[in-house]
Amino acid sequence: MKLSAILGAAALSLSMLPMGASAATLDFNVSDDRTIRDSDGNGAGDALLSQIDGFLRTFGTTQFWRSVIEFDLSGLGATVTSATLSLTDQGTSRDGRIDIYGFSGDGIVSVDDADVLAMQVGSIEIVEADGTQQFEIDVTAFLQSLTDVDASHAGFILASESPSFSVGGSDICSSEFSNCAPKLVAEVTEAPEVAPIPLPAGLPLLLAGIGGLALLRRKATR
Repeated sequence: MKLSAILGAAALSLSMLPMGASAATLDFNVSDDRTIRDSDGNGAGDALLSQIDGFLRTFGTTQFWRSVIEFDLSGLGATVTSATLSLTDQGTSRDGRIDIYGFSGDGIVSVDDADVLAMQVGSIEIVEADGTQQFEIDVTAFLQSLTDVDASHAGFILASESPSFSVGGSDICSSEFSNCAPKLVAEVTEAPEVAPIPLPAGLPLLLAGIGGLALLRRKATR
């Protein structure tokens, strides 16, 4: 390889260095959240309740009440290092468990969303005696899976563990409650990029010196 090519490659490698990965915290907006009821007791959601009192009513009865929350993932597009879904219980409650399922949403809650129970991402334990409770659910893996397929919205379904109204149910704050609304927050890291940076001021002199030494060596060996 010619010396000029070697020197050129050296200069290029020094002027094109990887930039460090950048981290950011993203707080996603709720695009829609509603309660869905199985009004005829056949095990499938069929009634989309109007959201007028600030609560997502999640109870297990022969005519279940399930709640669905969708978050807009605009601007995500990065590696998710951590993600947390925050919920607050602040109404009527029944001791027991509420299971949380995730799905890829479209930004608008429909009655069919209540039946998408294929991927459980967590659960919360309701303790009636405690009154108001706040829950933090780790949904990192789920949010990363949505990022990998460029999903536009993250959907979460809240479903009681039991068909009984007296077991595992609660009024969860909806987005209408500004002080206790559902939240989805993620810590993300963008991949390092290769970008040009200014050459050190003394680099041209260094390269010229190396070239001169090489030329003198060639003359000495003739």
